[in-house]
Amino acid sequence: MFAKVLLAADGSEPSLRAAAMLPQLKELNPDLQVTVLTVYPQLPNAGLSPLLNYGQLVEAAEEYMAEIAARYRELLAGWGLTAETRQVFGDPGEVIAREAERGGYDLILMGTRGLTNLEGLVLGSVAHKVLHLARVPVMLVK
Repeated sequence: MFAKVLLAADGSEPSLRAAAMLPQLKELNPDLQVTVLTVYPQLPNAGLSPLLNYGQLVEAAEEYMAEIAARYRELLAGWGLTAETRQVFGDPGEVIAREAERGGYDLILMGTRGLTNLEGLVLGSVAHKVLHLARVPVMLVK
């Protein structure tokens, strides 16, 4: 039984469909703990145009992640669920797998665009990377 779930959230339709699995998981375990994790790819610190301000880019990315987290908190609250939220910069696949292990999660829940194995490998699918790196079960939702 899953007691602690890490929901990888990016605001996409597949991610929202994955979140929609949480009420069913809560039926199985009323004490279900959920953390919504939003990962923004690491921003380049060098080679930027002089017109771009790195601090402003980081601030905009942080605001974007906070907006996503707020949307998921509201969505989950509508289902009677509460969730912690975390926003992290880094390689999404690596961060999701690492956070799941560090946090002692029983399950990683995430959406997938449903690419074939070949497309996923060529495009560097986050889901493929998480499946490869994670040491806990991963539930992918199309």
